[in-house]
Amino acid sequence: ATPLVACFAVAVAYQPLMQTAALLYLTQDRPHEMVRAALIDTTLAVFAILAGLPFGATAVAASLTVIGVLLRSPVAFWLSSRRGPVIFSDMARAVFPAAIAGIVVFASVGAARLSLLPTAAPASERLVLAALIAVPAAFATFCVIPRSRLALRSFLAMAKHLRGPPPPLKD
Repeated sequence: ATPLVACFAVAVAYQPLMQTAALLYLTQDRPHEMVRAALIDTTLAVFAILAGLPFGATAVAASLTVIGVLLRSPVAFWLSSRRGPVIFSDMARAVFPAAIAGIVVFASVGAARLSLLPTAAPASERLVLAALIAVPAAFATFCVIPRSRLALRSFLAMAKHLRGPPPPLKD
């Protein structure tokens, strides 16, 4: 089950991005284009399933993941940004920090898995150790990228605002 979970963990990362791209159709009143994009995405997903089917469940999950990252997500971004005020480069810039952080986390946890994480340890302990490596790695990556630093500052400002006194109620 581990390879299946690993594949679906990657899918969990790109699926929200595809849903965000789909929201552009709704906010720009482009339902016909949304249906066309959904048909194209469904065709790509079916192709991925059929490509992996002869090789078993793990291959289907891997195929869905690879096709999702390399084809479905970019196609969804491209289709949703062909018209309207949000263009492909806007979407790519928005995703870039998270993609870089994901790569850094993958590399750091992978390196730790090979050298630090004992394979005989219970899975729960390895998960905690992986999280203790992943969270600082992602945070450090976000701190290095200027656009992400700005987002982190806005999150801090929002937290300070939420902890402040409630606004007075008017009659």
